[in-house]
Amino acid sequence: MGKSKFLEAVEVTRNVLHDFIFMCESRSKPTYFTRERKNKVDFISTILFMVNFVKKSFQIELDDYFKLIGRGGKSISKQGFSEARKKNKPEAFIKLFDAIVDWYYKENYGKKFRGFQIFTIDASILEITNSKRLKDDFGVANLAA
Repeated sequence: MGKSKFLEAVEVTRNVLHDFIFMCESRSKPTYFTRERKNKVDFISTILFMVNFVKKSFQIELDDYFKLIGRGGKSISKQGFSEARKKNKPEAFIKLFDAIVDWYYKENYGKKFRGFQIFTIDASILEITNSKRLKDDFGVANLAA
């Protein structure tokens, strides 16, 4: 996927995250994330942090994330983030990833064979049964030649 397609995927993600209906359907109580400016962590920041690949300690990642999104010295404790995380339904991630997958396949990437997109995996070993039906359907290689 090229840079422009990646940026389109980011835009799809941004559109889903900023959709008010998505937020309403994704929080576990209707009262959660209603005071966006008063909470230390909002709905979108919670989702984005959770899909971020955490490599360092959790608190360092939280501090770095809040610096990255421009909240300066305002950070949140691990316990505070854990409480905010509980306010999101797990289905939010399914909806978010489904939206990205739907966009991806709607764009018709790659050539198709009989309406299907073909993916290959290299270096895999698969042993199939040496049956008459397989020989009849796919033929037999002549190794003597």
